[in-house]
This record gives sequence, structure tokens and C-alpha cells, in this order.
Amino acid sequence: MNKDLPCAVVRDVAPLYAEDLVSGETRALVEEHLRGCEACKEQYAIYQEEMEGEARVKREENVAEVDYMKKIRAYQRENLILGAIVSFFLGLFIPVAMVGFSAIAKGGLEPYQWARLQVAWHIGLLRMVESGVIVCALYLGVSYLLKRKRLKRG
Repeated sequence: MNKDLPCAVVRDVAPLYAEDLVSGETRALVEEHLRGCEACKEQYAIYQEEMEGEARVKREENVAEVDYMKKIRAYQRENLILGAIVSFFLGLFIPVAMVGFSAIAKGGLEPYQWARLQVAWHIGLLRMVESGVIVCALYLGVSYLLKRKRLKRG
């Protein structure tokens, strides 16, 4: 086999050689040619610089993309927490609304109902917290299910 490799062949193979995609025999032939040919060595150095520049640009793009994805993730997390807090407070007022609507429908609270509220206010407060937790749990559960559905789809 001829060990003299033409410059045109080396220039054609240089991208594959630079990315280490050539066989051992081809690698040895190209290395031998580059040791003896200054023109091909200069051309290969230019090609390597171009590849390094492209790799640097690609790394910078990847870093920018990762930063953007982190911002989106933080935004989604903040929205989830805010939604959970809002749903908790909305749930707190369900028992209050039920008593209020009942009082409005009957034209006000009877004296015994006022007395009952004054004695058992802590039970009412507990019911408010309980309904807040239930509504918050429902919100988080639905959010989780929707997220899973989006992940399966996309």
C-alpha cells in the first residue's frame, strides 16, 4: 500500500481525523503526512481553531438554554406555591361563606346561634383550617395530574 497520502485526501479526511472518527491505520497515515507537510499542518490548525470556536459557541448556547430553563422552572415553582397559598385562603372562607349565606337567607342570626358561635369559635376556626387544607390539597393534586399529563404528551 502506498504510504504517500496526497494533500487533497488529507484535507478531505481532516474533519474526521479531528473528531477522532477514523480508523487506526488512517490516523497513522494522516499523522505521518502532517509531520511532513507544512501546508496541510497549517490547514489542519485552522480547522481545529474553527472547531474550537464552534464548540465554544455551542457551549455558550447550552449554558444560556439551561439558564432559561432554570428560570422557567423557578417561575413554575413560584406559581405553584402562590396557587397553593391562594387556594388555602379561599378554602378558609368556605365555612364563613356557608354561615353567612345561611344567616342572610334567614334574615340574620338568632340569639342562640350567636351564643353558640361565641362558645364554639375554636371549632369554627378548626373547620376553616380544615377546608383550607382540603382545597389546597385538591389544587396541588390537580396541578400534579396536569403536569404528568403534559409530560406524557410532550
